[in-house]
Amino acid sequence: MMLNFVELYKELKGQRYFSIIIHSKPNTGLSEFAQKAAAAIGAKYINLLELFVNNKELSDKIQSYSDHDLQEFLKSEVKNGSAILLDKIDFLLDTWNKSEMDSFLKLFNKQWDTFNQTYKVPLIVFIETNSYLDELQINFENGISKVYHLSQFNAL
Repeated sequence: MMLNFVELYKELKGQRYFSIIIHSKPNTGLSEFAQKAAAAIGAKYINLLELFVNNKELSDKIQSYSDHDLQEFLKSEVKNGSAILLDKIDFLLDTWNKSEMDSFLKLFNKQWDTFNQTYKVPLIVFIETNSYLDELQINFENGISKVYHLSQFNAL
């Protein structure tokens, strides 16, 4: 059964730790879907690659930009009260070691607490399919998975 992104979003909106990953292979329309999804739910779309390319201070720090730096950036983006859809993050993940990657993935396991003022908005991350996602077992408290493949969704 195909999922409707907007309906899934509405269903999950009441979950305390609303952070999910949507992944797909390169050149499958993942970013296009992310942009349309953001528009459909009134979320803030962030193209991280574009942000780094267009900001010299960030691009100069790419090799030292850690999972902690990303978390601090995301916390600053919570202020407008809209869900955050983070896209094109793969270039950054590729610079991280295993502990940084593990720390980033912990965001999705009861760390991004939407009942807490620090986070308070849903976080949806769009990334390229990778082997570490196969091993990732993160679920909401009701057992629903937090990891989705783009092919599970109807077109927007």
